[in-house]
Amino acid sequence: MLEAIGAEQDGIILHAYTHGSDPNNIFSETRMQPPYDQVYLHFRVYRNLLSRVPPSLRHLPAFITETNQGEPWTNTNNGWIKNAYREIHTWNQNPANQAIWGVCLYRWPQIDPYYIEGKWNTIQDWREAMRNDYRWRRDAVGDTDGDGCVDDADLLGVLFAFGQRGYTRYDLNWDGVIDDADLLQVLFAFGQGC
Repeated sequence: MLEAIGAEQDGIILHAYTHGSDPNNIFSETRMQPPYDQVYLHFRVYRNLLSRVPPSLRHLPAFITETNQGEPWTNTNNGWIKNAYREIHTWNQNPANQAIWGVCLYRWPQIDPYYIEGKWNTIQDWREAMRNDYRWRRDAVGDTDGDGCVDDADLLGVLFAFGQRGYTRYDLNWDGVIDDADLLQVLFAFGQGC
């Protein structure tokens, strides 16, 4: 499906959960039952999902747009949230991994039983996670193919896409058009990471 959509994509969206509030489930290596015994049972399922992204799309940012404990949040600061953000930070430190740009906890408002609003100990767990100032690694600006090097391939990619509209990997300043500004980013960064 991702290959069929093609270059029009501007990001990858995932959901990842644990089955229970044990904070160690974030790092769990437990797998599902056959025939899915290669798939992580808990939060690390994001790794299985990202492994299915075609290489041509691995330069795109990934977002975990929904995560929780698979059960309603209790009003506890047990480290589950801190572990989730630490796990993604560790993942993002490896340049071979597709970067995950954000993890969204499900959910703030009291719309369903999975709300966080008013659960001050849970909120404190999140605040403590944010003190770490975790950030995804930034690849060299101008590296359109994600190989870590701004080179002729990146320059040619921008030149061949020049004038096109859309938020693609060649739209380096994300203004919706591939133009002089994108070309200049490649030229000024040429040779970085090589």
